[in-house]
Amino acid sequence: MKANKVLLISSILFLLSGCSYINIDEINGYSYIDSNLYSIGDFTYDASSISKINLCWIAGNVTVLKTASATNAAVSENGSADLTDQQKMHYLIQGSTLYIQYCESLYSGIIPSESKSLTLTIPENIGFYSDLVSSSLTFSADALSLKSLNINTVSGQIIGSESLEVADSINIDSTSGSINLTDVSCPEIEANSVSSDFAISVLSNDKLNVDTVSGSAFISLLDNLGATIDFSTVSGHFSCTKKNIVSDYKTIVGDGHSQISFASVSGNLDIR
Repeated sequence: MKANKVLLISSILFLLSGCSYINIDEINGYSYIDSNLYSIGDFTYDASSISKINLCWIAGNVTVLKTASATNAAVSENGSADLTDQQKMHYLIQGSTLYIQYCESLYSGIIPSESKSLTLTIPENIGFYSDLVSSSLTFSADALSLKSLNINTVSGQIIGSESLEVADSINIDSTSGSINLTDVSCPEIEANSVSSDFAISVLSNDKLNVDTVSGSAFISLLDNLGATIDFSTVSGHFSCTKKNIVSDYKTIVGDGHSQISFASVSGNLDIR
C-alpha cells in the first residue's frame, strides 16, 4: 500500500502564509513576519494589481466572492466595530500579493469568533492560498476561475457552491474537517487528510490523488469524464456506480482519461 502522508498540524505551522499558531482556545502564539508593515481593519484594494492572496484565519467563517469590479474589491469583518485594533484583521499588499492575517502578530487573549466572519472579494485568475483553523471557507454562488488553489485546514469546512475552474492545480491538506467542491475543472487535484471526508464533482481533470488515514472520498464524474482508478487501502471499501471494467487491478470508466489514485488506512472510495 502507498504510504499515507501524516499531517503534523497539531502544532500548526502555516508555511504558506508565513504565520504560526499554537493554541485554539485563545489566541496565543499567533505570529507572522513583517508585522510592522501591516495595516488594520476593513479595506478595499485594487483587484487588477493582485495576482496572489495569502489568507490566515482562525475560528471564524470566510466567504469568498468574485469581485464585480476590475479595480475595486472589498474585505470586511462582520463585527469589526466591536473589536480592538489588536483583534481586527491585519493586511499587507507587497508587490502583487495580498496578505490577510487574523489579528495582530503576538496578540494574546480571547477574540469573539462571532465577530470574525470574513467576507473577501477576489479577482479571477489569481493564486489563492489559505490556512484555516476551526473555520469554514465558502466559495460564493458565482462561478469562479483561479490560477491555483491551496488550502490547509484543521477542524474546518471547505464548500464550493458553484462551478470552480482552476488552471494549474488544487492542493488541500485537511485534519478533522470536510471538503465539498462542485463542478470542478482542474488538471491536477491532490487532497491529503486525517479524519476528513472529501467530496468532489469533476467536469475536467487529468490527475486526482487522495491520500487519507480514516476519511472517505466521494467522487462524481461529470460530462462523460472517463477515469482510471487505482484503489489502495487496509480496511476501506471501494464502490463504483459507473459502468466500468477491471484491468490489471485497476478500474476503468469510459476512456480512462482521468488518473484517480486513492490510498487510505480505513477510508472508503465511492465513484459515481
